[in-house]
Amino acid sequence: MVETVTEWRDLTDLIKSEAFSELGKGHMLHADSFQLGDSMSALEMMDPKMDAGLVNPNITSAERCFNEGLLQLEPPPAAAAAAMDLLLACEMTWQGGSALAQTVFTCLYAHRPAEIKDPTLRVYVQAALKTCDVTRRLVMRAGVHEEEDFGTSTGGFGLCEDLGDDEVSSRLAAEEESLAARLKAA
Repeated sequence: MVETVTEWRDLTDLIKSEAFSELGKGHMLHADSFQLGDSMSALEMMDPKMDAGLVNPNITSAERCFNEGLLQLEPPPAAAAAAMDLLLACEMTWQGGSALAQTVFTCLYAHRPAEIKDPTLRVYVQAALKTCDVTRRLVMRAGVHEEEDFGTSTGGFGLCEDLGDDEVSSRLAAEEESLAARLKAA
């Protein structure tokens, strides 16, 4: 494989003197190799929604939520169901091409599923993460994706890789039986 070396030159003066006077509103100066995916990956500096490096004091980290008890690890049934519904929506958004960090991992429970005390919510979150893991591995193995179509980066987050597929399926089945028994007894 031949490695291409790119030579960079400062074009600031050329742009100011030549191109700037010819560019109208809505026009863009770009390299010949520019593609639509490049513009979709662009970011606006200092915009809290776009600039991941911007420190925002109004955002509480997942780490702090867990460490300081700001997150209910045994939420009431309605809150647990809402969290599961949100996580399902986030997972579908990820499968539509968005990043894991901006979808699935906006659900704080996904950061530390083993610490969730509610057994139904815990196994649901583990299963959702495992589903993401399996989907990601299958897409990568098949080699049928482009980064703008399907995000394979985990962003440094775990997808319950330490749990086997069969183990997660068994946990789901056991929790389903437990829920059915509780409903029958009620």
